[in-house]
Amino acid sequence: MAKLKSSKTKKVQKKKTENYDKVLLERMHDDIKLIAEGQVGIQRQLDALTDRVCGFEDDTKSNFKLFFEHLSRIEDEIMEIKDDLKNNYERKGWDKKWREVIEKRLEKIEKILVNKNMKIKVA
Repeated sequence: MAKLKSSKTKKVQKKKTENYDKVLLERMHDDIKLIAEGQVGIQRQLDALTDRVCGFEDDTKSNFKLFFEHLSRIEDEIMEIKDDLKNNYERKGWDKKWREVIEKRLEKIEKILVNKNMKIKVA
């Protein structure tokens, strides 16, 4: 009789272990599913962020292009003024009107540079 009880006890314990394993596997399955859903959400957020960064990069490139074009025009104007100064310096008489024109042009450039918070080196 002890053998019969022992055999039944083992069968019951085996059944309990199998049920426990099934429950454990179901919980693991639910946890894995939850993690996978979280990963999908994270991927969507990452994709949205990537799109925003790409848009920002394009805007930045465009802004730098405009900035350098503007800076190039200012540099061209400065070179023109320097050439005028060099050519007119060689003349003996610097008339007042010419000096006023040059001073106005330089003031205009200085205002533009101050508004853009830029500094230039004067040679």
